[in-house]
Amino acid sequence: KCKKIKGETACLLCVRKENYIWWLSIGDGLVYVFHEELHKLGQYALNQRHFYEWIGNVNTFDLPVPCY
Repeated sequence: KCKKIKGETACLLCVRKENYIWWLSIGDGLVYVFHEELHKLGQYALNQRHFYEWIGNVNTFDLPVPCY
């Protein structure tokens, strides 16, 4: 059933506490920060896309079970 599903999903959690921001990004999601000092530098996006590894690219159920 999993092999027949087409499409993609993403999850982005972002928490701000005082002067700090924590985020967990799975999939394609961007966090934008609108701050006066960053605006002067032309910077808005907090995180960037990384293409080196996609979650779900390899079907886990088709892999051999490791033995340790």
